Amino acid sequence: MIDGRNVGACGGAVCEGGRCRRAACDPARCRAPHGHCRRSRCVFINITIPQFGGDSLLSIPTRQSRSREQRLAAISTHLALNFTTAEPNGLLLWIDMDVDYLGIGMENGYIKLVWSLHCDVTEVVKHNEKSLPNRPRIFSRILPNVGFLADGDWHKIVLEFGKNITLTVDKRLAFIEESCERDLNNNVDLFIGGVNEEDNPTVKKIFPQNFKGCIDQISTREESFITDYSEFYSENVNSCQLFPNN
Repeated sequence: MIDGRNVGACGGAVCEGGRCRRAACDPARCRAPHGHCRRSRCVFINITIPQFGGDSLLSIPTRQSRSREQRLAAISTHLALNFTTAEPNGLLLWIDMDVDYLGIGMENGYIKLVWSLHCDVTEVVKHNEKSLPNRPRIFSRILPNVGFLADGDWHKIVLEFGKNITLTVDKRLAFIEESCERDLNNNVDLFIGGVNEEDNPTVKKIFPQNFKGCIDQISTREESFITDYSEFYSENVNSCQLFPNN
């Protein structure tokens, strides 16, 4: 311990500007509000368009952000982003809703949509005299109808999550299905570009790899984009040198 910080996992070095943790089978690294890490030192950079290198993530919580435009609504009905990649596999976004989840990623160059939703968590079933939640609706599908997207071009996905679950890719309807009434609470977190395996083992079973590429124009409200990434927690995010097509 140095000044109240555990430096054992970092080989005796103080993690400057963040805190150090050791992931399973990975070298120790810093966790910082924004930027990336070099050994045990957190490097802060000005991010305009986030670039993800396969060990990166951006976390947007429902609380703790100052700007209304940049805060994920507790009942999220709109999520959109632009992305470019040449890697065929990787997690684009993950919505963690306590016991439920919804995720979008790439598999073999095609969009993959998954979810697990308890349609009415107020109903219970009896099992050995214990109350248990109903079984969730589980869905997993690759969507080849919108084409191969690991081509280095910019693509846009829009997820509408309300009465229907609707996914649009490059202004083409990729998927639509009736949703269900759910008892949503404020415990909703959005992860962009990746997650930590030790914190989110369920995600890694579905999307083993984090995203590699650039993501821009992240939107949690229509007609509004996130512009200041310093408000959000991130790991190993760089600033992309590319610019999206208009």
